[in-house]
Amino acid sequence: MSYNGSGTFNINSAGQPVVTGTVIASTPFNALTADLGTGLSTAITKDGQTTTTARIPFAAGINSSLVTDATNTATGSIITAGGVGVAKALFVGTTANIAGTTTFGVTGAAFPGSTSGTATIVAPAVAGTPTITLPIVTGTLATLAGTETLTNKTLTSPTITNPIINSISGAVIAGQASMESGTAVTEIVTPGRQQFHPSAAKGWAKCATNGTVAVAYNVTSVTDVATGRVRINWTVPFSNAEYVGVASAQYDTSLSATTSMFAQIRNVDTTANILAVDIIDANGTAFQDPNYTMAAAFGDQ
Repeated sequence: MSYNGSGTFNINSAGQPVVTGTVIASTPFNALTADLGTGLSTAITKDGQTTTTARIPFAAGINSSLVTDATNTATGSIITAGGVGVAKALFVGTTANIAGTTTFGVTGAAFPGSTSGTATIVAPAVAGTPTITLPIVTGTLATLAGTETLTNKTLTSPTITNPIINSISGAVIAGQASMESGTAVTEIVTPGRQQFHPSAAKGWAKCATNGTVAVAYNVTSVTDVATGRVRINWTVPFSNAEYVGVASAQYDTSLSATTSMFAQIRNVDTTANILAVDIIDANGTAFQDPNYTMAAAFGDQ
């Protein structure tokens, strides 16, 4: 009879129990030994000789005294040629080495924090099988909604909406030489370098007849030399006297409506540090003071 299907071994009772002083009959004895052989052959041997023929339920789990780490699929406390189904939570006390692809459910993969809390990674609700490749560096991943600082990052053709840039450095910033050449199209122009471009005015001023400056840029002072003659003193001089100066005169209703005048650059007195401007009447015969003299200059500094 052997096992009854529920794990109980039922010994063959024919000719049992044996009575002292009687002859043991061969039929019941052979049936008994056959049952014992069947029962022992059905049992699992502790030295690994037996291969089970069906799943074995373990009511209280499996304990192993093997304490060495598994290094591949042929080592460790449990070795299986097929997959492993786990209906409850899985806990790995040390390192979990996974050689193939790991698939997580729709609730994602949860990772406990070093002190408290849990970080959960959840796949987006998209079709297909997108792949995220992690860099071969040690660092912290950036998030979409977090306020974070990126260091040493190169953005290729990014779309940036309403950026707040606190500081910029490196070859991407146009320097003086690049601004003076005026050919680069991949560099950022900062306020402190804009004036070096050939198209930018290097200095300009609006001043009264007595030399009082109304508004100006790159002008230290204006000297009233004489009637109709002013000298504009540059804060940052030009490289030489070969630069372009333009000037004009402004008058108001206190002058005669028929009075006209023109401004010209006085080349003989113009230097890298000074732009000389003369205001002459329409006849070109006398210097004349306007209400304001206005001038600007372009060139290399």
